[in-house]
Amino acid sequence: MKKVIVTGGAGFIGVHLVYELLERQFEVTVIDKSVNKLLSNVKTNQKFLTLIESDVISALENNLVSLDEFDVVFHLAGVSVVSVSVKTPDVDMQANLLSTFHLLERLRTSNNPPAIIFASSAAVYGNPQKIPIMEGDPTYPLSPYGVSKLSAERYIDVYCKLYDIAGATLRIFSVYGPEDKRVVHDIFRKLEENRERLFLLGNGSQERDFIYVEDVARALFLVADRAPKMGEVYNVGSGRSTSISQLAKEICQAVGVSPKIEYENKERPDDPDISVANIDRLKKLGFECKFSLQDGIKRIYDQKKKSEV
Repeated sequence: MKKVIVTGGAGFIGVHLVYELLERQFEVTVIDKSVNKLLSNVKTNQKFLTLIESDVISALENNLVSLDEFDVVFHLAGVSVVSVSVKTPDVDMQANLLSTFHLLERLRTSNNPPAIIFASSAAVYGNPQKIPIMEGDPTYPLSPYGVSKLSAERYIDVYCKLYDIAGATLRIFSVYGPEDKRVVHDIFRKLEENRERLFLLGNGSQERDFIYVEDVARALFLVADRAPKMGEVYNVGSGRSTSISQLAKEICQAVGVSPKIEYENKERPDDPDISVANIDRLKKLGFECKFSLQDGIKRIYDQKKKSEV
């Protein structure tokens, strides 16, 4: 594996995967609708980087890339926010499911198809029947996002078995990092606006498995490098449970504030109460998280302070 494609390579996780691959001196081709930010941020081995500014379906239909030349396709492109999928399920289905189907069809008809490594989500599980969640546990998605990801997984599994395509799926839990726009970012933003009072959605008891984005990038690489790639599924998380209330306290401690925390008891039907991964299968490939939650929060806060200077 030396020549790879990363769809969605300018996105939140994709950028860090591209950095990881370039550091290892892989030839990386990125397919993304907005690649300019990625190019400006790449400091190492730019000569190994090719950028294609396009969505996946258009790139394939217009023959902007020949899949036969590559060893692996990391398929990360798509809608990645549950609330967006609820508001615009048609956009979610097009970005997450149809793009995957088009990619699989091109792999099926290729003379020398690369392996496909698919970035799925813990959203496929919905409200779990037990904790921690194992890869073979029931899947009952609560949102269009979870449905589209699960449907894409099923297509990949069938194509791997019927058409002898190599592939694997990673179900990523609550990823966070400096460029994230979800719950960790939201708490930082609220503290910037008001250091005396912090309002949190829900009652604070919801539990999540937070994993730093650089650890996710390494997990993607490890699966591509070491897994059998016969349609297997891997949970990607830290394996540790953190309540939203505890997360808020960790962020407040990093920032050095002690606001009064108040809860907006609004329930979201698309949001599970608890989601924590069993990562034993991933650990068998040699995976370990390098970043604790405290480490990750500190890195985010340090970067925020630098950007303010």
